[in-house]
Amino acid sequence: MFWILTGLLACNTNPTPIDSDSGEIVGFDTAAWGPPTVGVDVLVIGSGPAGLTAAWEAHKLGASVLVLERDEKAGGGAFFASNLMAVDTIYQQEIGIVDSPKIAAEEWPEFTGGGDASDPWVQRLLHESKEVLYWLTEELGGEVLSVEPDLGAGITTRMHSISMDDKHPFHKVVTEMADSTWLHHEAGGLMVANGVVLGAAYEDLQTGETGWIQAKETIVATGGYARNDEALFEDRPEAKELLVLYETHHFSIGGGLDLLKDAAAKTQNSGAYGLYVHAMQDWREGMEREALWMPHIRQSLIVDLDGNRVANEIESQGFKLQHKLLSSPQKRLVAIFPEKVWVPQPLIVPGYNLSGPEEKNILSTREALDNGAAFEHFSVTELAEHWSMNADTLQATLDVYEEAAASGVDSAFGKIAYDLVSFQNGALFSVELKLGAAKAFGGAELDEIGRVLDENGEVISGLWAAGEAAGMLGTPAVGWGFSGSVTACYLTGRVAGQNAASKALAD
Repeated sequence: MFWILTGLLACNTNPTPIDSDSGEIVGFDTAAWGPPTVGVDVLVIGSGPAGLTAAWEAHKLGASVLVLERDEKAGGGAFFASNLMAVDTIYQQEIGIVDSPKIAAEEWPEFTGGGDASDPWVQRLLHESKEVLYWLTEELGGEVLSVEPDLGAGITTRMHSISMDDKHPFHKVVTEMADSTWLHHEAGGLMVANGVVLGAAYEDLQTGETGWIQAKETIVATGGYARNDEALFEDRPEAKELLVLYETHHFSIGGGLDLLKDAAAKTQNSGAYGLYVHAMQDWREGMEREALWMPHIRQSLIVDLDGNRVANEIESQGFKLQHKLLSSPQKRLVAIFPEKVWVPQPLIVPGYNLSGPEEKNILSTREALDNGAAFEHFSVTELAEHWSMNADTLQATLDVYEEAAASGVDSAFGKIAYDLVSFQNGALFSVELKLGAAKAFGGAELDEIGRVLDENGEVISGLWAAGEAAGMLGTPAVGWGFSGSVTACYLTGRVAGQNAASKALAD
């Protein structure tokens, strides 16, 4: 696997000063590191949806590509992110949904909490999201299973669920890029001389061997840092005293943050963190920080500890509900389920929380009750006492909700009739909702072609970023974030891969 390319330092045409006498790079400790293990046109750090998409695009243009991936398999969170936001697609048109970049731009500030729809990267996402979807379907062979509403992607229905023979179409990218991907290899830092990124150091996590890869262009696509508590709570100190569950890939530990610091990169949108409020805590030993998804939570009634309803429960699909939890009494919210919804509901273990295919991925609501993670109540008074709520307030809340369920009209929050399920004077089931750390919408700041900027807003030569390492789109114009943001990972991966390859090949 390992080899040496002689003369590589001289042939690299990045604008890096070379000493005419020694042939060494000025400002680079050649003696300490020695020659690179290998040289490539484009080095990609991370093999998730952004990284491997960048590698795929660079490879198609004829660039030599190497991908470093610390995990034992490539693909990252791509396989668990099958719902893509896409605008004005043929799949929307087939079921009568009217959409356009203009409509999406009008909705953007609302569902992103103030994001700027005029930003060039946002406009590119709104205009090119359907091309990303068609790449996954027409080129990679995926199939759109359904188009679903999600308030986190706007009031227009534009969330596309995809599959390919019960697999994610991204499997094809993983397979075709396998020869260019070094698994079990962790980037140890960027190699920088005189402000120019020359590649990255690495460690083979199986053998302990270290070295460095020289690259004309380097793309950081390391994913997010939802499992890095220090980084998360630095962004969101108001959540520090709470139990925050994990809802993201198990290697989401923020490796890209340190890499970006190596090059003095500018970051943007700090604190714009995607925290869901739709999961309960897994009660099993060793899984206490992991989320359990309740797929029918939109048919529950979500109240605060005063007993007041706080939202249209479909908001649990996006990021709005985090703000209501953080401003609620004691920063706690409770979901109350009718018996007909709670009992048959499976509790879903996110795929990235599993240690292997043999592990159980569905738990039952009965197990949750037996293990004290959920509770059954036979009266409103009993439920109120359990959560120390005001029983009269809770009863009034339920009475209003029952009227809405009977009429099919939720005048208070606008919930659709299908999701307004009556409690019918039956047993009440309750569970506390926890914040779930999913993704960061702040990261490296990018120019319009995917290059990373420094603190002065100048391009850092040789350095690109994509995906969550760049806050999805490399701009603060995403606000607090949006559902289906994996589309942005694919998009920035495509843009960075194409442009980095073009520059490397032109040098």
